[in-house]
Amino acid sequence: MAQHVRISTLRAEIARAVGFPPEAKFTLRKRDGSPIDQRISFAESGIGRDGIVLVEQNGTGPHFPTNLPWRRNTFRGPSAYRVLPIYLAIDTSWTMNVDIMDRINEELAELRLTMLREPRLCEICHVSVLTFDDTARVALPLTDVSRVTMPPLHADGRGTAYGPLFELLRTTIAADLYDLMRSGRRPYRPAVFFLSDGQPTDDDRAWRARHSALTDPRGFHGAPHVVAFGFGEATAATIRAVGTLRAYRRPAAEITSFMDVLLTSLLHSTRRAGPGDDPFELDDDAPPGWERLPDAPPEEDA
Repeated sequence: MAQHVRISTLRAEIARAVGFPPEAKFTLRKRDGSPIDQRISFAESGIGRDGIVLVEQNGTGPHFPTNLPWRRNTFRGPSAYRVLPIYLAIDTSWTMNVDIMDRINEELAELRLTMLREPRLCEICHVSVLTFDDTARVALPLTDVSRVTMPPLHADGRGTAYGPLFELLRTTIAADLYDLMRSGRRPYRPAVFFLSDGQPTDDDRAWRARHSALTDPRGFHGAPHVVAFGFGEATAATIRAVGTLRAYRRPAAEITSFMDVLLTSLLHSTRRAGPGDDPFELDDDAPPGWERLPDAPPEEDA
């Protein structure tokens, strides 16, 4: 049966089932995003009869794959049910004092209520919250907006390590995309909203390498957009390096209107969401009190 046949001999069947041209070259990936050796069988690669793999067409430039072929020895294309995965990455180091964290918790609660009032957001958006300090953790797994209960966040961490966050985001996004597709849903390209008031306390080369592994679509099929917000001691150069789509900074220890950008972008994005895989959109203007950083990384900190 197909599970024990060398995968390379099934290429034409896979391409036909997911709508690729017969000559198309593609990569198969496991739940964690790692590629599958097509010289062996699905059984030898550890994919069981109920397993699912992702199919990513090569040579079409940066894109977000949406097809999955392997389930109960059959191949099938993507579902029409679309999901926009949103990840909030919040600094919880001790410098994010009680007043700041109280404000963040208030904004998270208001974000939930506002999203619940918007049918389109409830229909498409799934939300996850990650926190980071000297380590990183998932405070809220990716959840349908209609079922979200925002966790209370506390600033009690010691450091402000960026690397563990970017590594956790990569593994979490890969697993979430796999699970969404397995449940018959078709995800859009994810988006990460990053907020920090400090410079990274981990090695500069190390966190930048993990950031690249997360955001480079040539190496990670689930590479998200990253919108970065920095204030306090977080420098313009650092925040610009984090934000792949947009970066904002303000010198004061104040995060008012941080969630405004998220809500506005989600509303615009879900309204224009269609058959493509990347509907995410941001306003050109910076939110009140924030400075939009230039698209090219500055040579010196502002």
